[in-house]
Amino acid sequence: MSADEKWIIFFGEDWGRHHSTGQYLAKELAKDYKILWVNSLGMRAPQLNFGDAKRVVSKLKESVFSGKIEKEGQDENHDNIHVITPITIPLFKYSVVRWLNRQILKRLFRKAYQNYKIIDPYVITACPSTMVVLDALPAKVKAYYCADEYASIAGMDAPLVQRLEDKLLKQVDIVMVTARALEKQICSKHEHVYYLPHGVDYQHFCKAVLVPQKIPLELKSFAKPIVGFIGLIGEHIDLDLLSYVAEQLPEYSFVMIGPVEVGIEVPQASNIHYLGAKSFEELPQYIAHFNLSILPYADTRRNKFANPTKVREYLAAGSPVVCTNQQEAKNIESAVFMTTTADEFVSEIKRVVTCDGSPSRQEISDTMKNQTWPARSVEVISYLKDNE
Repeated sequence: MSADEKWIIFFGEDWGRHHSTGQYLAKELAKDYKILWVNSLGMRAPQLNFGDAKRVVSKLKESVFSGKIEKEGQDENHDNIHVITPITIPLFKYSVVRWLNRQILKRLFRKAYQNYKIIDPYVITACPSTMVVLDALPAKVKAYYCADEYASIAGMDAPLVQRLEDKLLKQVDIVMVTARALEKQICSKHEHVYYLPHGVDYQHFCKAVLVPQKIPLELKSFAKPIVGFIGLIGEHIDLDLLSYVAEQLPEYSFVMIGPVEVGIEVPQASNIHYLGAKSFEELPQYIAHFNLSILPYADTRRNKFANPTKVREYLAAGSPVVCTNQQEAKNIESAVFMTTTADEFVSEIKRVVTCDGSPSRQEISDTMKNQTWPARSVEVISYLKDNE
């Protein structure tokens, strides 16, 4: 590889596990840059369960210490993306472990810089735990992509995560935040904070309005109108609200698409239908047959800092959205209808379903044309270049 190639080192979650915002950005940035994607260093100590054991084994198989730095080969359209999987000790609360992880990672990156002939890359991290090595990496600009209040994530050691993030903020040149609430919080700790709301894969989701979509077999037997939700069904969802709304609107069908988080007991009713996870490719087909979509987020601290990606995906697919009081949803100038009580949620669903006229599904979809991941990646590069 040529020494004058432009590189971005991007620390994120494990590549390919799901369609994450960091991976959307990486795929767009890969059109002009070589990307070295670094799989998760981990902040949550593993538990004694099958899921965590499986992930540890997977990481061991992929580790650079098996003798290779692995090139991402699942998608031929992203030859510029290379993936490495560090094996670190997930006990970051101990200073000796952080020191050991630093030595492991410094060795890994010396090898990576040499193998790929990386010189003066941009470095972007979405992980507070990268503070153990970030200061040791040569770079033109170092950026923190903050897409969540990580200390509020279930299972995290909140005080530890906050300490790691505070140290990370001292190592980076800029911070890119995905929510105004995050911007307000971090501005008190860093001089260069940029608001970078999520984008949307518009070309994919607009198929719901541009291409006739055959109704999925599962939906054919459901009574109309159909109210839909797509995403993980977990502790961030107000399941009591879902139960109440379904009870108040027995003639409506509530279609829930997505996996159910372990340990979550979902409400059961004859008009609530759990279809499980669907492939990314199938989603426009389902949303095309929703009369409207919902975002019933719970009133939690973490959700106050969230910027739900699903809102823009619903809108790009032409579906109006009824949601709970989400600050970031208020910043979207489209068919998003906010509520503050359960009864308001019921009333808004009824109003949106029965309201004829504008905006049409095509008009709703058009509002997302300029809020794409390519547009967001241009913003990222502009922030990085401005701080060289």
